[in-house]
Amino acid sequence: FGAWFHRLQAKFSVYAQAFLMAALYGVLDELHQKFSPGRDSSFNDWIADFLGSGLGVLIFFWVIIAKKKKAQAASLH
Repeated sequence: FGAWFHRLQAKFSVYAQAFLMAALYGVLDELHQKFSPGRDSSFNDWIADFLGSGLGVLIFFWVIIAKKKKAQAASLH
């Protein structure tokens, strides 16, 4: 159980880091837009970036899990 938990924790850390980096990129993008002529920056745009980052990481995680399950099922046959 301990080894499994450690692997899960390490994988979660990678996904959490990807999410945080994407969310930080959204913040930096909003700051950039604030100082760009003709562009607008808003908190709601950052929230959309934040939610999109989380959704992107979840979809990637689900795809990886689905591929692993498919590979495991194929190896059993």
